[in-house]
Amino acid sequence: MTLLHLSAEMGWRGGENQLALIYTGLQTESDQMLMVRRGSELERRMRDERPVTASRFGLTAPRAAWSLRRKMLTSPGKHLIHAHCGKSAETALLARFGTQVPLVISRRSAYPIRSHWKFRAADAVIAVSRAASEELLKAGVDPSRIHIIPDAVDAPRFAGAIADRRDVAPDEVMVLCAAALSPEKDHEVLLKAWKQVEEAGLKARLLMAGTGSMDGRLKSLAGSLDLRHVSFLGWVENISGTMAAADIAVLSSRVEGLASFLCEAQFCGIPVVSTAAGGTVDAVRDGETGFLSPTGDENAFAENLTRLIRNSELRAGMGAAARTWARRKFALEPVLEAHRALYRQVLDGDR
Repeated sequence: MTLLHLSAEMGWRGGENQLALIYTGLQTESDQMLMVRRGSELERRMRDERPVTASRFGLTAPRAAWSLRRKMLTSPGKHLIHAHCGKSAETALLARFGTQVPLVISRRSAYPIRSHWKFRAADAVIAVSRAASEELLKAGVDPSRIHIIPDAVDAPRFAGAIADRRDVAPDEVMVLCAAALSPEKDHEVLLKAWKQVEEAGLKARLLMAGTGSMDGRLKSLAGSLDLRHVSFLGWVENISGTMAAADIAVLSSRVEGLASFLCEAQFCGIPVVSTAAGGTVDAVRDGETGFLSPTGDENAFAENLTRLIRNSELRAGMGAAARTWARRKFALEPVLEAHRALYRQVLDGDR
C-alpha cells in the first residue's frame, strides 16, 4: 500500500504536528508520499528527514493534482489518499477523478462546514472530537463514514524537557496559554479574567505564547486593563521547556476542534482552566483534570482560575489526574493503530 499524505497549510499548528507524527510513525510500514505547500513549515521541518513534494493546492492548481495522479498511476499496488485539510482535499478529488483510489479527509475544526461536497465525497472522514463529528453530520456526511480519532502527543518531545520559568519568580504561580493569537481563541476573555486575578492580589504571572492577527489588539487590551503580570512571548520554538515549568494551562476559546495544547499540557501533568468550547469537553475531564466554564464568561473563568491559583494541593491532585488521563487518552501508538485500522477498512471497501 502507498499512503499519499497531503496538506496545503502554510503554518505549524496542531494539524501539522499530527500529520508529522502519523507520517513518521508509519514510515517503516508502508510506502508513503508527503505533498505539502511550497514554503510551508511542513516542508521546512520534514525535508531533511523525509522525501517531500512541494506544490500548490486546490481546484485551481492542476499541477499538484497531476503530480499526485502520476504517482498513483505509475507506482504498483494499492493507493490511499489522506488529505489533512480542506484545500488539499480539493486537490485529492481532482487527482483521483475516474479512478478507484479511496480518499480519507481529516477534519480538525468544530466550525460549521461550508464546502459540504468535499466531505460527502470522501470514503472516510476523521473527526478529532465529538464536536467536529457533529458538524460533519450537520453537513450531511454519512455517519458510517465518520471516525473519531483524537490527537496524539509526541511524548519524546516532552521527555526530559528542562523547565524554563521565563523569569517567573519562584513564589509566583506560572500560568501558560499557548495558542495562535486569532479571534476564535478569544484571548480577550482570558485577559479580562486575569484582571480579576490581579485585583485579588494573587502571586501569579500569565505567559501568552503565540502569534497571530490579534497580537496588537490584545497587547492594547492588556495595557488598557493595566495588567502588570502578563508577558507576551511571541512564537516559542521549543514550548516543551516552558510547559515543563508551568503550574496551570489556560485556554479561553470560543471554538475548538480538540485543543492540542490542552492535551499536551495534561500529558505533562499540568491542570487546566478552559472554556467548554467544542472538543475541549473531550480533552479535559471537568472537575478532575481541570475546570471548564461556559464560553465568553470571564467571571466564571476567573473564578476557576483563582480557585486553582490559591490551592497548591488542588493543583497537584488535578495535575496527577491529568497526567494519568492524558497518557492513556493521547498516547501515540493507539492513535497510529486507529489510523492503520481505518486505512485497512477503507482499502477493503468496508467504510
